[in-house]
Amino acid sequence: MILKIQNLLKGLNNSERPLKYFISRLFVHFPIFFKNFYFTRKNYKLSMSSSSLTVTMFEKGEKHLDFEENLFKSIIRQNDNFIDIGANIGHISISLKTHMPSIQCFAIEANPKIFKILGDNIRLNKLDIRSINCAVGEENNTTIKFQDSNSDDANSVISDKMLGKDNENLYIVNHKKELTVKSRTLDSLMDDFSISNNIRLIKVDTEGYEFFVLKGAKNTLKKTEMIFFEYWDRLTLKYDYTHHEIFLFLRSLDFEIYEISENLVIKDFDIKSLKLVTHETLFNKNQNLLAINKKLL
Repeated sequence: MILKIQNLLKGLNNSERPLKYFISRLFVHFPIFFKNFYFTRKNYKLSMSSSSLTVTMFEKGEKHLDFEENLFKSIIRQNDNFIDIGANIGHISISLKTHMPSIQCFAIEANPKIFKILGDNIRLNKLDIRSINCAVGEENNTTIKFQDSNSDDANSVISDKMLGKDNENLYIVNHKKELTVKSRTLDSLMDDFSISNNIRLIKVDTEGYEFFVLKGAKNTLKKTEMIFFEYWDRLTLKYDYTHHEIFLFLRSLDFEIYEISENLVIKDFDIKSLKLVTHETLFNKNQNLLAINKKLL
């Protein structure tokens, strides 16, 4: 208890918004009292849950993490299909669907606790978003081990390498609990969703597991115009692959890979404003990337 109070006081002292910080800690530690409460973020609502992502978004305000929302809004068009892999609490899907109700939106989240919050947020905003609780990988109808830490936006599939002694150079969040979750391929999920026309955008946020997500989606990627994903060497080390393998795979399917700069001015989407990834590109920090299908654009 003393340690919790010390951490609370330290957080209050360091926060730019101490009142919001204090309130956010209340709904982390006493979620039952905030069950029917929500806060507004731009054009949509989020329930006050104990999710670390929810807490951070509440404390830091509506401009926090709005870069991706604004980028995707510049890409998505009327009646497009959008797939959100690693949807977490659903803020991306909800933001896009609220912005453009005509799109078909599919949200996939592996962690059952976070999936429940995702469902609560979809219902809170009264949106028609198809959602499913599973991991996405290279093999269909299998089970995998998944982290269940307080840092829900950094949880990932657990690899043998993560459990080994020589894991100091790996980016791993501390977790006391592990989950066994069902894993599906994206190709099989698309059969369930019955998507017949092209997919405008797939967002993949799986903390280094992206390569296996994409390898289970070969048929889906043939009718996908763009893929947004992150890459960082420290994240993929735990799965024993590098950017060379994932880029070679995407290029074999006619995708070109572009950097998404943090300084990108987002207005109307324009490929010419993006920088093509080359052999000189460094990945010593987390880098947002956009793979674009040359055959479809």
